[in-house]
Amino acid sequence: MAEITVTEEEAEDLEEGAAHEAAVHEGAAGVHEENAAAAADEAGVAAAVAAGAVDAVAQARDEAAGFAAEAVEAAGVASAAVVSVQSAIEQLTTAVQSQVEELRLSRESAQAAPVVPEEPVKKEKATPPAARKRRLGDAYFGRK
Repeated sequence: MAEITVTEEEAEDLEEGAAHEAAVHEGAAGVHEENAAAAADEAGVAAAVAAGAVDAVAQARDEAAGFAAEAVEAAGVASAAVVSVQSAIEQLTTAVQSQVEELRLSRESAQAAPVVPEEPVKKEKATPPAARKRRLGDAYFGRK
């Protein structure tokens, strides 16, 4: 093995270098410690925010379930309304068809037997007409 000889001057330089490096590492350790404490604080805040988000999501889920239940109920009401409207349409269709059939039968019967208007019966007067009365202007206009 080779032997290393260090002079006193070199030893002092080495000690100063080692002391300087130790101080740098000690300062860096302090900075790292501060950074770790700040990160821990931020992690605590983030955990609180995450817990709030979980609560908000749970509340939103409950509200969504309520809305879904209301939607199902509204769909049932709408379905009943559709059935009611279909029933009304069927009834109207039946009524219209019966009216059309009645009209068709009425037209067929009108075409089968044409209606002949009766001649008016003239009434004969039992007594002969009375003589016409003279009026005021008859003498002027020469009427008798």
